[in-house]
Amino acid sequence: MTEADILALTYFCKMTIRRCVSSKNEETGVTDFNESLVIAEDVPCGLNGNIPNVIDTDITSSISAFELYCRPEVDLIVGDILDITLENGNVETFIASKPFPYSSHLQVNLTLKERY
Repeated sequence: MTEADILALTYFCKMTIRRCVSSKNEETGVTDFNESLVIAEDVPCGLNGNIPNVIDTDITSSISAFELYCRPEVDLIVGDILDITLENGNVETFIASKPFPYSSHLQVNLTLKERY
């Protein structure tokens, strides 16, 4: 059993990874962005709750930051939309920042897509 396998035993959430793709309408010349390209579903992951902001201003204090942990082979890029089913069954939607790969796991900072 590898270190990645051991860490994966602590992933109690599941995520669906959606990626924004652009398509150009040839008739109008307009480029549309669509978030519907599903990269992966039911991917086990771990979510660390509200990480404090380094700079605390009126604007940044309203932004909740989270950390995601998953297996290192998961295909994640900046801007991916993640629908994460939490342990309690609630689903939250996040936007991924730049992933930090380690041999044992992938660590990604997230922000909630919708601000409350």
